[in-house]
Amino acid sequence: AAATTAAAADVESGAPPPVTWRELRAEDLPSLRRLDDHLFPVKYTDSFYRRLLSDGYFVVVAVAPSAEVVAVASARTVRYEDGGPNPTNDAYIMTLGVRDTFRRHRLGTKALQLLIQLLRERTDCVAAELHVKAENAGAMTFYKRFGFEIDPEHGFSRDHYYIEGHNYHAFYMRYSFVPRRNRWCTLL
Repeated sequence: AAATTAAAADVESGAPPPVTWRELRAEDLPSLRRLDDHLFPVKYTDSFYRRLLSDGYFVVVAVAPSAEVVAVASARTVRYEDGGPNPTNDAYIMTLGVRDTFRRHRLGTKALQLLIQLLRERTDCVAAELHVKAENAGAMTFYKRFGFEIDPEHGFSRDHYYIEGHNYHAFYMRYSFVPRRNRWCTLL
């Protein structure tokens, strides 16, 4: 509990670091790759980074005055055709991360907010989805606070990740862009 209180005080007391939020640019790619290498156990390929600048991919970055990318949120659009009359478009959130020295200033929250806003404005997606390692309680709490829910049908993915010789389970979470209807309105 003391660590939680200290972390909350850190967020409240420190001024947020100066960053510029923007969509990813080609000149950001080397810095983004360094950040990803630092944050994620997965090493992304050159083709992954090239695709980030193509149609159907959306990337929001926070750039420090040094021109280093210090936070990222990325997604791609996915079309689901289940054989029904109405295929759906969703956005799959691929990465969300903040450099260690810039954490505790709500940059992750801001990155996710900006990415969701971008997806709502520029796509016909009905939801955002992602996977999170089952053992990552902090990330689960973060996404739930934001409004993501564990999908009741596909919520648990056994051995979803294979990282450094080990399998990890994951939860599949969704955030609907469509506001829930107030159940009282349907009674009128």
